[in-house]
Amino acid sequence: QASVSAVRVLGDPRTLTRLVRNLVDNALRHAHREIRLECRPVDGYAQIMVADDGPGIPASERFRVFDRFVRLDSPRSRVSGGAGLGLSIVDEIVHEHRGTVRVDESQSGGARFVVLLPLVVDQTVADAADGFDAVPGER
Repeated sequence: QASVSAVRVLGDPRTLTRLVRNLVDNALRHAHREIRLECRPVDGYAQIMVADDGPGIPASERFRVFDRFVRLDSPRSRVSGGAGLGLSIVDEIVHEHRGTVRVDESQSGGARFVVLLPLVVDQTVADAADGFDAVPGER
């Protein structure tokens, strides 16, 4: 399911695409039957939400999922998984674009990732910053 409204953020289209792709790939890997994708303006931010109906992430482990090489699945299920870099890349991209990302529980009991990125309010600012260059490591 998808519910997408047009939003405009200042950033690198290639890395922002990767951010969304990594979140959706993660949801695909863990979902049982359903993934929900939303994008909408919320209080001056573009909110991107990706949720699934998979096993979820225990509250005690949620802070770790954005660390490099962290895999919370069992070794047996790792055959179909990645290297544990996708969510750490999401975290880096979000922070390079002056946003935030969090994970909590979806309505169906799976994981729900919520990204907030500042909306472009003034078109003049957006035009002036057309050559956006995120500063790596700036948080």
